[in-house]
Amino acid sequence: MKIIKKGATGIAAAAFGVVVASTPSFAIINTADIADSAVTSAKIAAGTIVAGDIAPNTITALQIGAGSVKAEEIKTDAVGASEIATAAVDSAEIATDAVGTAEIAVDAVGSAEIVADAVGSAEIATGAVSTAEVADNTLAAADLAVDSVTSSEIVALGVDTAELAADAVTSAKVTDGTLVAADIATDAVATAEILDSTIASADIAADTVASADIAVDTIAAVDIASGAVGSAELADSVVVPGLLTLGRQTLAVTDDGTANDTLTVTSNYVELEQDATANAGTPNVVLSESGVAEGDVVTIVRNDANAGDVTLNEADGVMESNSNVTLNVSQFDSVSYIYTGATWVEVSRSDNG
Repeated sequence: MKIIKKGATGIAAAAFGVVVASTPSFAIINTADIADSAVTSAKIAAGTIVAGDIAPNTITALQIGAGSVKAEEIKTDAVGASEIATAAVDSAEIATDAVGTAEIAVDAVGSAEIVADAVGSAEIATGAVSTAEVADNTLAAADLAVDSVTSSEIVALGVDTAELAADAVTSAKVTDGTLVAADIATDAVATAEILDSTIASADIAADTVASADIAVDTIAAVDIASGAVGSAELADSVVVPGLLTLGRQTLAVTDDGTANDTLTVTSNYVELEQDATANAGTPNVVLSESGVAEGDVVTIVRNDANAGDVTLNEADGVMESNSNVTLNVSQFDSVSYIYTGATWVEVSRSDNG
C-alpha cells in the first residue's frame, strides 16, 4: 500500500508512524511504512474500500455486522449446506416449487408430510400399490379397469347369483355334463329349454302324466301295454267303427266223461276241441270265475268234428243255464255267457250241426 501526501512534514508523517524528510513536496508511504494496526476506521474514507483491498479469507463473521449482508451481497450458488445452520431453513426460507426430488432424502416424506388427497395416479409408480396399501372393503367397481378382473383374481366359489348379470351365463360358459338338479331353480325349465324328442320314460316321474298332458288322438296301439285296458278303462257306451275283432283262446278237452276240464276265460272268443282219445266218455267242461269281472262276455264254439259230444254242465252259483249245454259232434255249435259279478249266465246257444 502506498500513500502520497502533498506538503507533508516530518510531524505529519509521524502521525502514521513514518519518519520522512521534510524537504520534498510529496511523500510516498508504502505498506512497509505503516505500523501494524495503525490504520483505523476513522482513517479510512467512507466507501473507499473495494474487494481488491481485502485479502482472501480475511473477512469472518466478526467483521460482518448483524443483518448487514443482503441478498445482493451473496453470489449465486455461494451458500452451500455448510453455510446453513442445522434446522435454520424453515418454510419461509424456501421459495415456492423450489424443493424437487433431488432435495428430498430417501424415506423423508411420510404421511404427515403429504396434504390430504394430494397423491393422484400420476404420483404412484406402476405396481406400487399392493394389497397392504389398500384398505379392506374400499375398492368399488369404479376403481377397477374394464376387463381387469380375471379368474385368477376371483376366490374359488366366490361368484354367487348376485354377481351374475342377467343372461350372462350361456351354454358356452357351462362345462358339459356339470349341471345337476340343485343348479336349476324351481320351474326354470320350460318347453323352450327342452330339446324335441329328448324326454325318455326315465325322465318322467310315476303318475305325473295326466289326460291334460296328452295331445288328442296321439295314443296308438303300440303305446298301450298288453292287458292294460280293462272294462274300467272303457266308456259306458263304446262305438267300434268297422269290424270288431275278438281275441282268440283255445281249449282241448278230454273225452273221459269227468268234469275235469276247466275253462279259465282270458278272451271273449274260445275255440273248444275234443282230443278224440277214444275214452268212450263225454268231456265235461267247467267255466271258471277266476280273473273275470262283471260284464265280461264269452262265446264258446266247438271247432272240431271228432266223435263224441262236449258238455258244459249247469251249476248253481257258477254257471247258470236252462239246462246243461251240449256241443255235439257236428262242428260249430256255440254258446254265449255273460258274467254278473257272481256267476256266469247263459245268453244264447246255437245248434249248428
